[in-house]
Formats: sequence, structure tokens, C-alpha cells
Amino acid sequence: MTAVLRNLLVAGAAIAALSAAACSKPAASTADSSSAPAMSDSSAMDAAASASM
Repeated sequence: MTAVLRNLLVAGAAIAALSAAACSKPAASTADSSSAPAMSDSSAMDAAASASM
């Protein structure tokens, strides 16, 4: 009976840990990388053309 109770306790703790990890806030570093503006195609082509001359 004690082994069954211990297994249920361990399973409950694992489920609680997974729930807490899934509901936590995302890291701030992922938001910073997406806020950087992307270079447009024409700007990239102009930069490549001027670098090759």
C-alpha cells in the first residue's frame, strides 16, 4: 500500500512540474531577437552590389 501511495505522489509531482513549466513565461531573449527589423531585399541587393565594386 505504501508503494502505491508513493508512486501516486511521484506521478502527481511530475504532472505538477510539467504544468508549471508549460505555463511559465517565455524567456526575454527570444522576444528581443524577433523585434530587430529585417533588411529588405532591395537594401540587401544594394549592399551586396556596393561591396563587390
